[in-house]
Amino acid sequence: MSEISFKQDDEGLVATILLPELNDNFFSVVYLEGETVDEHLNNTLKYLTSNQSRLNSTLSKQIHEYVKRVYDDDNPCYELIKVYIFLDEVNSIGFMYSYCGDVEHGIGIKLTSNEVERIGASEEAFM
Repeated sequence: MSEISFKQDDEGLVATILLPELNDNFFSVVYLEGETVDEHLNNTLKYLTSNQSRLNSTLSKQIHEYVKRVYDDDNPCYELIKVYIFLDEVNSIGFMYSYCGDVEHGIGIKLTSNEVERIGASEEAFM
């Protein structure tokens, strides 16, 4: 991955990146409450980059099960819009998706140690 440029905003450090196996389009990565680029942030970005395919498989499976259960949708249309990296949670990553079946709430997934901790409305990604 080439050099990533972060800027500070109200959530923390934010960058726009492209990881084509997770999304064909650019999306935001937010280092929640982060103020500087540090080893944890760099390690998590490397993890995301080198595990795109496996993450996409895990997340897609979870989304399909969730939307089938909650919305009775067998063919969901969704897109990754934001990834959250937590300052004080080394093994957790949040993923926020837009979902055409519920544009107001979307879908949020929080992974901890590569396991789905929570899935639900978009705020689950950053809680």
